[in-house]
Amino acid sequence: MKQFFKFVFASCLGLFLAMGVLFLIFGVFLGSKVSKAIEGDSVEVKANSILKLKFDQIIPEKTDNVPVNFMDLESDTKIGVSDIIKMIKKAKTDDNIKGIYMNNSSIGLGQAGAYSIRQALIDFKNSGKFIISYNSHYGQSAYYLASVSDQVLIDPMGEIELKGYASTIPHFKDMMDRLGIGVQVVYAGQFKSATEPFRLNKMSDQNKLQTRELLNSLYKNLLTGISESRKISVDELSNIITQSPYHQADKARQEGLVDSLVELDDIDDYLKTRVGLDESDDLHIVTISEYLKAKRLDNDNNADDKIAVVYAEGSITESKSEEETNISGKEYVNIFAKIEKDKKVKAVVLRVNSPGGSAVASEQILQAINDLKKVKKIPVIVSMGDVAASGGYYISCQADKIYAEPNTITGSIGVFGMIPDVSKLMETKLGIHFDTVKTTPLAEGVTGVFPMSKSTLDYFQRDVDRVYDVFLSRVAKGRNKSKEDIHTIAQGRIWTGNLAKNNGLVDEIGSLEDAILYASTKANIKNYKITEYPRIKDPINRLIDKYVNKKENETKANIKALSGDAYFIFDALTQIQQWNGVQARLPFMLNKF
Repeated sequence: MKQFFKFVFASCLGLFLAMGVLFLIFGVFLGSKVSKAIEGDSVEVKANSILKLKFDQIIPEKTDNVPVNFMDLESDTKIGVSDIIKMIKKAKTDDNIKGIYMNNSSIGLGQAGAYSIRQALIDFKNSGKFIISYNSHYGQSAYYLASVSDQVLIDPMGEIELKGYASTIPHFKDMMDRLGIGVQVVYAGQFKSATEPFRLNKMSDQNKLQTRELLNSLYKNLLTGISESRKISVDELSNIITQSPYHQADKARQEGLVDSLVELDDIDDYLKTRVGLDESDDLHIVTISEYLKAKRLDNDNNADDKIAVVYAEGSITESKSEEETNISGKEYVNIFAKIEKDKKVKAVVLRVNSPGGSAVASEQILQAINDLKKVKKIPVIVSMGDVAASGGYYISCQADKIYAEPNTITGSIGVFGMIPDVSKLMETKLGIHFDTVKTTPLAEGVTGVFPMSKSTLDYFQRDVDRVYDVFLSRVAKGRNKSKEDIHTIAQGRIWTGNLAKNNGLVDEIGSLEDAILYASTKANIKNYKITEYPRIKDPINRLIDKYVNKKENETKANIKALSGDAYFIFDALTQIQQWNGVQARLPFMLNKF
C-alpha cells in the first residue's frame, strides 16, 4: 500500500510539474504577444521612402475598434479612417516621404470612408508628391480610390471591374410559408422596408423607389470622381461602364482607365525611378501601420481644453457585444456621463456610423447627450460616416449641427416590430401540439407557438405608432420643424447626404475634421487636444473577451468560411434573434464599398 501511494504521489507531482512548465511556456508566449501588441516594433522612416496604402481588411472608424483574435495580437494595428486621413496629411509635409503607393484589389471601406480618404489623397497630390497605384485586378471600389493617382498601373493580364451599383435583397416569405413559420409585423412609415423580406416575395414599389434614388446618387458620385481624376467626360465614362462591366488591361488603357501595363517584377524598379534611386539602391516602403508607429499623431498635450470625439459605430443595442462592434445604450450613457464630469471638455463631436437598432437604446443615448448639453452647456456636433440611419439618425437629430459626407446614407426615420409564429411548423411539420390553461385571455403573452390575437397585434401596432410619433417629435425639435414637416420626409425613407441636406435633415456637407473645426469655433477655443471615446481595451482584456465567447465566434467563423459570399444571408437571420423590442433599423444589410 505504501508503494501504491508513493507511485500515485510521484505521478501527481510529475503532472503538476508538467502543467507548471506548460503554463510557464504559455505565459511567455502570451506575454510576448501582448508586449508586441502594446509596444510594437520601432520603425524608422528613412529618406526617399514611399508610404504604402493597402486597404484589403475591414477598416473601422476608430483605430482598433474591431473584435480581436488571439493570433492577431501581434498583427498590424487596425487603423481607423480618421487616423488614416491624419497620416496622409502628415506624409504630405514629411520630407522623408516622397510619394504614396497604393496596392488595392478591393477595399474594406464604406462609401463615405472611401470618399474621405480619396479627398485626403487629392490634397496630398496637390502638394506635388506622387501617387502610384498598381494591381492585377481592380474592383470597382479599389479603382474609385486608385483613379486619383498620377499613374494607374495594371498587370498586362489584369482587368478592371466597373459596373455601377445594384442592391440584391433576399426574400424569405415562400421558404417560411413552406416551413410553416409566420411573422406578425407592425411598422410605421411606408418606406420602412426592413420587414419586407419576411412578409413579401419582392421589393415593394416604395422600397424600389428609394433604393433606386439612393443608388443613382451613389453612382453619380462614382462617375463624377473618376471623371475628374481621369479627365474622361461623365457621358463617355458612363458609356464605357454600360458596354461592359469588365475591362481587360489593353482595353482599359485604350479607354483611358489606366496609364501603363507593368509586370509585377518591374514595379519596384518603377517606384525607384519615381524617387530618383538607382536600380541597385534599396527601396524603402513604409506601410501605414509602420508609419503610425514611427510618427505618433500630434495632440498638443500642453493644451488645457479638450474636444471629445465619440465614435458611435455599429448596430445600436441595449447590451454590449464582444463579438462585433456595436453601440451599447448602457456603455454610451456612461461615456457621456464621464464627459460631463470632465471639466476640460469644451465641445463634443459625435461621429456616427450606424444603421440603427434598438429604439430604447437610441432614446437612452439621445437623452444622455441632452443631459450633457444641459449640464455643461457645451456644443455637440454630429459627423456622419458611411451610414447614420434610423437609430443612427435618432441619436444625431438634436445636435447643434449635423455634418454628413455627400454619400452618407441617412434618414430612415421609422420603426418596426416583428414577432415570429411557429405554430404551423410545430403542428404540421413536427407534430408538436401546444395547449394552455390561463386565468385571463392574454395571460400566455407572446410565445411564438400561438398566433397573436387581434387585440395583442393591435397593441403592438399602437406601440410602434407611439415610438414613431416620439421619433418624429425628437427630429422635429432638433431640426426646428413641425412634426408634419418631418413626417413628409420621414416614412422610413433613406437619403444620401446631399439629398438630406436639400430636405433639411443635414446642415452641412463636410468631413469629421470640418465638424471638429466647427466645434472649436462654437466653443470659442483655439488650442485644444482631442480625447477619443470609447476607450479601446488593452490586449489582455480583449483576449479574455475573445475566449469567453470562443465557441460562438468559432462557429460563426466556420459557417462564414463554408458559405463565402452567401454568409450575409445567415448573418441577417442570426442578427434578428438579437433584436429586442421595437427597432429603428436600416431596411437592408450594408456591405463595405
